[in-house]
Amino acid sequence: MFADMLLSQVMHTDCTNAKVNGKSVYVFATPDGKVMYFAREKKGHEGVKSAVVEEYQGTLFYDHESTFFNYGSDHQECLAHVLRYRKDSMGNESDRTWNKQIHSLIRKMIHYRNNLPPETDCSMRLQNSHNQ
Repeated sequence: MFADMLLSQVMHTDCTNAKVNGKSVYVFATPDGKVMYFAREKKGHEGVKSAVVEEYQGTLFYDHESTFFNYGSDHQECLAHVLRYRKDSMGNESDRTWNKQIHSLIRKMIHYRNNLPPETDCSMRLQNSHNQ
């Protein structure tokens, strides 16, 4: 599975708060359903050592963790996280309009992309499963 993930065009990653024997878990997943978990004592580059993302050369989707800027050949911030940041901004700066407009635009873009025929792009479908 490690080799299959290295060959995937797209990989999603996150250092989640889940714990395995007291260690934080890095999660790596591909659109075809493969998921690998790596229990690490540390985040950052130390946590990535020997994990699949260390050698990965495709497009990495992640939550704005700066460590991942150093891995993969292309990068995409997770749109669910972008929407969450906009929601926080809307709550903290309720007098502003730009944050509401951007939040709405991103949601429309996600819905538009997800409603395209599957043959439009076989490599990935945008995921937006939480925090709209």
